[in-house]
Amino acid sequence: MSSLRSRTGLCVALAALGYLVIALFVVRAVLPSPGTLLPYPALLDWSSSRELDLTLLDHRDQSMVVSVVSRNAAILTTEPWNLLAGFGQCHPLPRSYTLGEHMIGPSLLAALPYLATRDPIVSYNAALVLTLWIPALTMFALSFRFTRSPAAAFVAGMLFQLVPGRIVDPSHPYVHGDLWVPLVVLFLHRLFTTGRWRDALLFAVFVSLEVVESLYPLLGCAIIVLVYGSALAVRHFRQLPSLLPKIVLASAIVLGVAWTVLGPYLATRDTWRLLGGRTSIMMNLADYGWGSIYFPGVMILGLAALGLVDRMRGARRVAGEDPRLALFASGVIVTWCSTVGFPLPFTDRLLPSPIELLKPLVPGLDAVRALNAIGIAQNLAWAFLAGYGILLLIERRRALVATGAAAAATALTVLFLYDGRFAKPMFNVWSYRLDAWQATPKAADVALLRRTARGAVLDVPFPLMETPAASNLAPHLLLNAYDPRATAACYNSFVSPVQLQINELVRRLPSDEAADALAALGFGTLVLDKVRMDPRDLQSFFDGLRDLDASERIRPAGKTGRLLTYSLSSDVATRADYGMLTSVETPPARAVRDARAGTARFAVEIANRGDATFRLPDPIAPEDLVVRWRDGAGQLVRSETVRALLPMALARGASFPITLTVPAPAGPGHYVVDVARAADPDRVVATRAIEIPSTS
Repeated sequence: MSSLRSRTGLCVALAALGYLVIALFVVRAVLPSPGTLLPYPALLDWSSSRELDLTLLDHRDQSMVVSVVSRNAAILTTEPWNLLAGFGQCHPLPRSYTLGEHMIGPSLLAALPYLATRDPIVSYNAALVLTLWIPALTMFALSFRFTRSPAAAFVAGMLFQLVPGRIVDPSHPYVHGDLWVPLVVLFLHRLFTTGRWRDALLFAVFVSLEVVESLYPLLGCAIIVLVYGSALAVRHFRQLPSLLPKIVLASAIVLGVAWTVLGPYLATRDTWRLLGGRTSIMMNLADYGWGSIYFPGVMILGLAALGLVDRMRGARRVAGEDPRLALFASGVIVTWCSTVGFPLPFTDRLLPSPIELLKPLVPGLDAVRALNAIGIAQNLAWAFLAGYGILLLIERRRALVATGAAAAATALTVLFLYDGRFAKPMFNVWSYRLDAWQATPKAADVALLRRTARGAVLDVPFPLMETPAASNLAPHLLLNAYDPRATAACYNSFVSPVQLQINELVRRLPSDEAADALAALGFGTLVLDKVRMDPRDLQSFFDGLRDLDASERIRPAGKTGRLLTYSLSSDVATRADYGMLTSVETPPARAVRDARAGTARFAVEIANRGDATFRLPDPIAPEDLVVRWRDGAGQLVRSETVRALLPMALARGASFPITLTVPAPAGPGHYVVDVARAADPDRVVATRAIEIPSTS
């Protein structure tokens, strides 16, 4: 027995070493300088055009991802209880990570490298290597459990590791974060066959690790668990009463983690009326075929077919189980869910994707644009079956033959992916090779930020996300990764609902009122980018500072060839007292009328007549406002309740506009509109004369 364990341990160690070599080969472009280079797919250079620079877009996406991962890693190594507290980009929006991906999974892998180096690019590259190494190891464990063949398990792990969708997208590791799913399957099997509490706990742990990856691999994992778990439940239905407490415990743990991580997305959806209404990108079934970039590959599909043929000849049961048919079914269902639908035989109709049918029923599912990304989970089934395909070829042969077969399968897989003579006809790309780009910011800029930054950082200019200039904030997010802290810079899937107010305050800089409001929101540092700023705006800022030379609110802190930093502070008290808000006289306005929706859009001005800076109480959120329309005789014509964001911060003596879109009176004319908080409807905070134009 000890000799067998020793041989097994040696095989596992050799497999782990082989997988590590393969992972380093995939990211070899960054190995000369892992602290300054980041990988990207070379195929983007081939497909970019003058109109759409896909390479630049990928670099900006990756800059944002590195920033989020390093921020999470910094918190995980210092104060992990604050991981979901909301400190990050898009400040001061509460829990701004809900505008996109939380990226906790890659951050867990980057935490120890970050603790050792405090370098975001080194940490990110180390995490990328782990996202290639771990799935190989977990698939090896699953395959070895059933095949008992190190060579077969090695090939299964290698094929799962080298799935095209995994190796070609180093900028979005959370999309292909199915690295723990093989262990989910393994411990689900062990739970039903052994009935042990520890297997239930380990099943819950690995499903929870998928929860913290992202929704894409989580949906794929859920389908696999549902299909395979149903098959196990049918086969072991007599044991279900004894298994039920363990299943309940595992489910409770997973649901608790899911609610902790994903619940805030639903809160953001309800609070801000965001995260919904998107059209999802789905695949066509042909997109997985020969010549497509999404084609899984000849090696994995060929060996999987052999593994399925072998199953048709008879089961190879371990602990009474052969999961091949159930996992094959799960792979087919995952593929179906990622497509617009499966063609019905002898018709021109499609059987629609179950995911699309679930959209109206599952909150938040309509917020996911790239639902096709769940299709990567199908490769677990093909890789697992491929292990049996190799087993069919090498069983009852000498160890040297088995080793040679595993080596040949690995060499051919790498050849198919990286040699253009094979990759081009098979995948319609010349190669899945990764190139590297020089990502690290200038050392002087990093040193400046680390030396001078205090509190939240506000980059100037601050473009709106709807404009192309918003993507220019991605390099600033990467710079912020070297000194992780809250920042107004926002580059995410959904537009931050607070950015309009931040943009207006930036426009008013360097006035005292803007400085007081920004300081009340937690901003302590201004970073001016001289290259991105319009020279006239930069000069206006300097002129404004000279006019305010007695003010201590904005003080120079440092500079480099590109950046200027200023310390931002205020000695004015801050209070969350709605009683300070009042209306201010403004000229009459002509509303923008939408006759079809029956609404009118206009701005009202809210003033602060108190002796302190007003700030909305935490958490910042919109609230219900009562809007009353009165005609020229002062008669109430209409009263509506709408939801809007009041000024987040307002200096004493200052006023701030908010734009309302509200149901309007049916007829055109001149009206006076009063606005009050629904919580205090008798206190008017804004009044304005509004003209509703005729629709003719």
